[in-house]
Amino acid sequence: IPERKAILDALRNKLREYDLLPIVFDFERPTDKDFTETIKTLASISYFVIADVTNPKSSPLELQATVPDYQIPFVPIIQEGEKPFSMMADLQTKYPWILKTRTYDSIETLMKTLKPRIIDPAIEMHNRLRLNKAQEQVTESLKDFLDKSM
Repeated sequence: IPERKAILDALRNKLREYDLLPIVFDFERPTDKDFTETIKTLASISYFVIADVTNPKSSPLELQATVPDYQIPFVPIIQEGEKPFSMMADLQTKYPWILKTRTYDSIETLMKTLKPRIIDPAIEMHNRLRLNKAQEQVTESLKDFLDKSM
């Protein structure tokens, strides 16, 4: 759909202005991998993912295939007036690294709010996840517990 492509192109161009390297998945299926494998590979090397879930065709499957496996921020966006697919609420409840769905009424609104409402929260979540992953694992001695309770 030309309108969806225009939004993806605008996102790609605007993200570059913030020294980010966007990868827009809008190309033909590679010959050596299927779509899901390709999406998972791209997600695994991403700092965060912006997923336009307006009129989703494959994005529900792509999110289900990536979100559980990769603790990276996912920022769903949707055109105002559209409803997210039914599984979206389940994913957002179960995986805290999926941020709230952002609605947009135009490309202009999306571009003006990209940094403060999408990029900055995604980077903040990325940093929080990185800190959580870096924390030392805490262990508990069962012997100490028994010694204290006697």
